[in-house]
Amino acid sequence: EGCAVCALDMTANPHAYQKAIAIAVREIKRMAEHGLSESEFQRCISALLSDSSQLAAQGDRLSNPDQLQFLMESVSCGHTFMDPEQLLFATELVAKTLSIEEVNEVAKEVCSHLANFGDPGAPIPSSIVLCAPKDIRVSEGEILDSFMEAAKQDVEASDDVLVPKSLINSEYIAKRVADFPPSFDRMKDENVDKSVEVGVITRQLSNGIFLNYHPNDAESQRAYLRVTVPAGRIDELGMKLGSMHVGVRTLQEGGAMLGLRREQVELFCVDHLIMAEFSCSEELMWMDFIFPTSKVTEGEDEIT
Repeated sequence: EGCAVCALDMTANPHAYQKAIAIAVREIKRMAEHGLSESEFQRCISALLSDSSQLAAQGDRLSNPDQLQFLMESVSCGHTFMDPEQLLFATELVAKTLSIEEVNEVAKEVCSHLANFGDPGAPIPSSIVLCAPKDIRVSEGEILDSFMEAAKQDVEASDDVLVPKSLINSEYIAKRVADFPPSFDRMKDENVDKSVEVGVITRQLSNGIFLNYHPNDAESQRAYLRVTVPAGRIDELGMKLGSMHVGVRTLQEGGAMLGLRREQVELFCVDHLIMAEFSCSEELMWMDFIFPTSKVTEGEDEIT
């Protein structure tokens, strides 16, 4: 509490922890040696400004725990505690003065404890904590050897990824809207359920899909969408056990769509502050999306 630390948290299959360490250390070493590319730097600046804009939009709606966490972080890092509007103004001023050389110099310093692990005179982590199942035995020497071996890897600068302005072509969306105009079914809409107790409103679209929604003033410019499909693990009859769950995880981890690679989709989501998670239960498959309800940064690209 109240202290500044640089930490790396990893979760891995117990029998593949060495591979997880190798991948994590390789990426950290890549950042230390090569830093950000110019396009990555610009995307980080854009995401920083978007995040600060959303914080300013929420204003005094931030909860007390969030305010306290923000205060503790400011004190531990030597920052000035500000009102969100003031913080946005200061962030915009500072962002204009940042250079990629300055950022990469700081990245090199922050990543040095793992990038140079095992080198004579190099800084070392103050602690390494491992939590493993009871039947897994890992010694201190094995952990240290894994980090030292990982730090010896040769790394190259990452390939620059072209991030799309939109995941779905705007002309295609316009055509689909024209062919299938979205509307609420008036006949079915007579059965609108407005639950006073929880504030949830249920309506039905003309294509038969039910929609539950609940306005929430506490989450300014932020929305949460869950799409549910009645096709959970109970539908695995005739298939291999766990196939539905593996399929859903493939959607989550694969991430590719249409003609776009996973890296492009992932960076698009990062740039636009979009979070997505897919999972399934015994009865349902669901897709969760958290995203801005309105664009908070300047530009022509859209969230589609």
